[in-house]
Amino acid sequence: MRDFGKSLSVFAMFLLLILSIPGTARAEGTGIITCSAFVSAVTNTTETAPFRKLMETSSNTYYNIANGQFIRFLAVKPTNPAPYETLVFFTGTSQITPDWPVSMLTNSNGSLCTDSALIFADYPGIGGTANPAKAEFTFDNIANNVYHLLANLTTYQGFSIHSVNPVGWSLGTEAAIKFTSLAAVNQEFANSGMTINNLFLVATKPGGDYYSGTEVTPSSCSTTGPVPGPQPKIIGSTSYFTATGTQAMCVTSVLDQLIKDELDWDFSTSLKGSLVGVMFPYVYTSTNQNQGAYGPGNPQTICAATVTSNEVSSMCNLSTNQSIMTSCTASSSSVCSKTFDLYKANREAAPYFEDIDFGQFDRQRALNFTYDYGYCRGARPESWTSKDCFFNPNQTSKSLYSPPLIVNGSPCITSVTTNPNNTPQVNSCPGLPKSAFNKMYIFNAQEDMFIRYDYGNAMCAWFNYPYDPNNLKCVLTTYQNAGHGVLYNQPTAIYNKISAALN
Repeated sequence: MRDFGKSLSVFAMFLLLILSIPGTARAEGTGIITCSAFVSAVTNTTETAPFRKLMETSSNTYYNIANGQFIRFLAVKPTNPAPYETLVFFTGTSQITPDWPVSMLTNSNGSLCTDSALIFADYPGIGGTANPAKAEFTFDNIANNVYHLLANLTTYQGFSIHSVNPVGWSLGTEAAIKFTSLAAVNQEFANSGMTINNLFLVATKPGGDYYSGTEVTPSSCSTTGPVPGPQPKIIGSTSYFTATGTQAMCVTSVLDQLIKDELDWDFSTSLKGSLVGVMFPYVYTSTNQNQGAYGPGNPQTICAATVTSNEVSSMCNLSTNQSIMTSCTASSSSVCSKTFDLYKANREAAPYFEDIDFGQFDRQRALNFTYDYGYCRGARPESWTSKDCFFNPNQTSKSLYSPPLIVNGSPCITSVTTNPNNTPQVNSCPGLPKSAFNKMYIFNAQEDMFIRYDYGNAMCAWFNYPYDPNNLKCVLTTYQNAGHGVLYNQPTAIYNKISAALN
């Protein structure tokens, strides 16, 4: 299946090179669907993965002549006529369009596409599209692609796109923030009549850790004693991969091992499955013990993982030596386990064969690394290009560092991000002025093994200064027992927040 998928990807790329005309979309499907048809398709209970089936039958591949990259997209026309809002979805690391939870888009409370256009797009190199060179895969180029897709839909496909609302999860929040910062000064964007209204950021951080030193090196985790409840594998005396930027050591261990063992297909596939597990909240093996928040004066949890063979063999809290497990491990019927099954189903048929290409996965890691340790003060109005970008000199020796990728730096400058004993600080956001958007909505969660949840607090504190309770620029919602996969644990709650904000 994997070889067949690669062959199909090459054929699709060749076919698109022949058919592509600048400024137009060529299709095996139209890429355009009505709201009623979208709702009917994604709620089809006879399909194992209905959203993925919809992408297979109705999505399109759009060619952007500006940078030679292909992106697969799906555009949903709203039920109600213009003027309407447009939601543009930016995916996370290794995420594909049908991974967005359906109940975040449509449920018993209503459908986002009733009053808003929904625009989904896969990043270059996903879903049979052209695989870009490492230096070409930047947030700037993603922003460029998305803008030209929106302009094409408005010009040729009957959409009326003016008020744009970026929606991002994880890595996608970084892409959404960069899109907003570039759009704030871009002449094409302004001349088209488009503006940024709200940002909806799920599991996000500000990035721009320009001041910190090298990464934290965790101490070993000793063997734990007997505790009540289900027993994970005992953690022996071991060391862990160091934490990079805002990541927790649990996920860092898995990500670094993936890069180390990239040539072993089965090994990588299994570890990527582990990543789905650690998106969700982890639980202590002792009863009545909740994970505390990060920051001074709060119980801290510094999560680390041990990778053995082709799986995460154990996890612990380095602060207390307390064994912990993921909610996937704790229950086979959990949302986590169901999401893992969905992820697998989404990747076992066209247009997503088996898995995300490893090279693409590595590029997304590089995007995240550069966003964490770089920052850009502004952008060029004549192009979708960041400018005045700087990188943390303490991180230039790391394997994911690449000078051409410095443009992926965050528009914000932060500090104290690698010290587990200090709350992070946002010093300034020179590349993202408060005038760039109407309002920012952040949905973060505790028990997050990817990022420190209090980065949401730090971001909102900056954009709400000076604080005015009657005119908040940023609205933060922090969920308990949700983890990095907060959009899967709280999809209906997030739907309600987005719907209320737009209406």
